[in-house]
Amino acid sequence: MKLKYTKKQLDFGEYRAGRVIWIRTLKGESLVKLNVLDKDGVILYRVTELPGDTTYEIEEGYLTLEQLETIKDLISQNYPDFDREDEDEVDFMLGDFGRQIACCQWLAQDSKKSQQMIVDSVLYSTNDYIEDETFQTNYFEKGLTHDEVLKKYMAPKLIENSTFNALEVTISESGIVSIYQVTIEEVQDYD
Repeated sequence: MKLKYTKKQLDFGEYRAGRVIWIRTLKGESLVKLNVLDKDGVILYRVTELPGDTTYEIEEGYLTLEQLETIKDLISQNYPDFDREDEDEVDFMLGDFGRQIACCQWLAQDSKKSQQMIVDSVLYSTNDYIEDETFQTNYFEKGLTHDEVLKKYMAPKLIENSTFNALEVTISESGIVSIYQVTIEEVQDYD
């Protein structure tokens, strides 16, 4: 099989999450409450994920206009379709930004204790009419390169699923976390 794909590493700057509380509702939803901190530990804003849908309540702390613009720039680099002028989308992306930082910190901490590489993946569609996603966590032996994980294990999952056309992969090994967006460009001789 010949596979051609693009990968883009995502960047979250020097921001981190603090006082992270993961909540499991009676309906089985996984929600989070957290603080987004700057590199000095100052609370910029608080995030509360609301049940029932994918919205976040944002409570500002010491977030300056300059810091907000820096975070918007990071989000725009990671997600080019982000509309930085739409207030509802900005609130959603600030919440999602905090959630992703919290997930990365959790994976980094978990992978320090593990003798394996932890790979979290999300299959999704870039088409507006498909809002479904598929989440999965895999464990691999240490020593594989990120390209090997993406090409041998993650990209075939994307190819096999005709509903989705994109993949976000978080790879954590020995406390170091990297996040990639993967898009398949070309597949030849795939059975």
